[in-house]
Amino acid sequence: MSTCDLSSLPFSTSWLFKELMGIETDGEIKFEQLFGGCFSKIFKVQLVKDSVVTCSVVIKLPSGDKLNEIANASCSGDGTDEQNTKVGEKGAELSWEEYSASIWLPFSHKNECRAFGALKDLDFSEFPAPKSYFAGFMPDSGAPALVMQDLTGVGKPLTRFFTPQVAQDIAKYLAHLHAYCFKTSEWRTHYVDANFNNEFARFWRQVRKLYTLENVEKISAAFADVQSLEKYFDPPRDQKKICEDVLVHGDIYPTNILTVNDRVTAIIDLQFSHAGQPAEDLTMMVTFLDDAVK
Repeated sequence: MSTCDLSSLPFSTSWLFKELMGIETDGEIKFEQLFGGCFSKIFKVQLVKDSVVTCSVVIKLPSGDKLNEIANASCSGDGTDEQNTKVGEKGAELSWEEYSASIWLPFSHKNECRAFGALKDLDFSEFPAPKSYFAGFMPDSGAPALVMQDLTGVGKPLTRFFTPQVAQDIAKYLAHLHAYCFKTSEWRTHYVDANFNNEFARFWRQVRKLYTLENVEKISAAFADVQSLEKYFDPPRDQKKICEDVLVHGDIYPTNILTVNDRVTAIIDLQFSHAGQPAEDLTMMVTFLDDAVK
């Protein structure tokens, strides 16, 4: 494990282990940066005493570095760069980086915190979801952070299409998730003010200013098949619902699926969770099925 700079964290290791986890920091602290998505950086912090790991947690911090890099690389250099990298908000113009930092990243972080609150009573024993120890903003600095159970040892993220067995496991997970939402309305209290659908629709419109459908492969690491999913992002107001809203995962993407020997061991990343239709998750799952078994 590498010894990265602990100053990357918005809190001290004393707060993390002693105050949050209730463990004395009388051992060696090890710190490693893990894989991260387009909207976050992820770290693992361990407390080791006498060569034994006594505590291991995963830290997730909002970050737009990867998406900004993709956005900047997409500028064509044909005189349209400025138009493509500006987004409008009530008459104001923001650069993509400004929009990402001031609007989208704080919103998606709050949304993931809501998801952990909504799912705190859900039994995911069959497919372990990370337990949240802290989800919110640091009291002193206001910095956003998630401190979660370390699931890095239970599987590795997929880097390819879903096999039939993986798809079957995901379907069972989704059935469990959606059924929970049908049985209880308590999760809804976490989403009353989330306004996710409107903000996500707006976010997607800004992304479309950076990328055309013809160039969607440039952001394939962040989004699924646009044409098959776009109708769910901003549905007509008079559209009749097939069934009542449930809490959907919202991002059934291969790298969010941890597996061992072609079996799903965990499904992670709740930044895109929201009140929606079961078909949203199922559509994304089918999108990433191997063509031979689709």
